[in-house]
Amino acid sequence: MIDDRLNNAYPLQANIKTAALFALNEVNPDIIEATALVLLLQAASPTFNSEKYLVIYQKHQAMKNEMLFQMRFKIEAASKLSPIAEIVSKLLESEKLSASFSDKGRADAVISNHWEYTK
Repeated sequence: MIDDRLNNAYPLQANIKTAALFALNEVNPDIIEATALVLLLQAASPTFNSEKYLVIYQKHQAMKNEMLFQMRFKIEAASKLSPIAEIVSKLLESEKLSASFSDKGRADAVISNHWEYTK
């Protein structure tokens, strides 16, 4: 069941970088659970071939980690909202995602808020 969830979650989103990252992030708890179950099966039955499963789970983890370092966000905000933009930037950094405020370089996704507060 876990393998089915893994196989169904990622391939549908693989062509859109941001969606792929979020799909891999979403299935991460399943990967952890599946790895624990495979190791338990291996301990219970020494003839159980855990390697083929563990390789798949490690591949998903490696893809997720690689995407974290490759993903670039650009933050656009009105000057009045710059403190909020800074908070968003720090949140992204805490998740190992990089963000910039400049137009230089490429961005895989743009977080934009041009909302203006008026009295």
